[in-house]
Amino acid sequence: MITTVTKNHQVSIPADLARALSIKAGTRLEWTQDETGALRAMPLPDMDGVMEPEQKPADFDELLEETRGIWAPTDVETKRQKILQAIAEVEGSATANLDFTTDDILHMTRGEN
Repeated sequence: MITTVTKNHQVSIPADLARALSIKAGTRLEWTQDETGALRAMPLPDMDGVMEPEQKPADFDELLEETRGIWAPTDVETKRQKILQAIAEVEGSATANLDFTTDDILHMTRGEN
């Protein structure tokens, strides 16, 4: 198979090879040249959604801080107490004037700001 390099140094991959190697738009290729001068292009694994090692949080608590903000109880007992307190405030009442919106309740139960 023969392809031509464009003036922008781009190369088209023959469709048969692209299908066989699962190469699609956005696939990253690693280019190398061996001792004989042969040029090789190796498809790299799809890295979408994967964080680089230096970006990974040191621990889960750090991840919660970054994604949920400052209020993020991480222990089950703290969450349990908050839920029990909210239940106690409305227990026995068909209506409660707690000024909680649906978003407030979702944030409390998910541990979000």
